Amino acid sequence: MIVRIAMSRRIAARPEPIRAVIADYHDGHRRIVPPRVFKWLAVDKGGVGGGTEIRFAMRVLGSTRVTRGIGSTLALRLQLKGRAESAESSLASQ
Repeated sequence: MIVRIAMSRRIAARPEPIRAVIADYHDGHRRIVPPRVFKWLAVDKGGVGGGTEIRFAMRVLGSTRVTRGIGSTLALRLQLKGRAESAESSLASQ
C-alpha cells in the first residue's frame, strides 16, 4: 500500500535551517510531523538525511499501523523573496 501525505506552509526563514530540521530524523521530524497522524517515530539506523532507517506509528482512516521507512534525499519547496526553490525527495515505506 502506498500512502502519500502532503502538507505545506510558508515560513519566513532561510532554506538551510529548514532543510536541517527536515533532514534530522532524531529531533527535527518529531517537531514537524502532525501528531494526530504520527503517534511515534524511532530511528533504527543513521538519523540525518538519506539512508536513515525509521519505524513509525501512523494513524490513517481510524487504524494505527506501524511502518518502516528509509529516507532518501531531502524534500522541500520554499518560497524565498518571490522565487521558488525546490528539491526532490521521498520516503520509501516497507
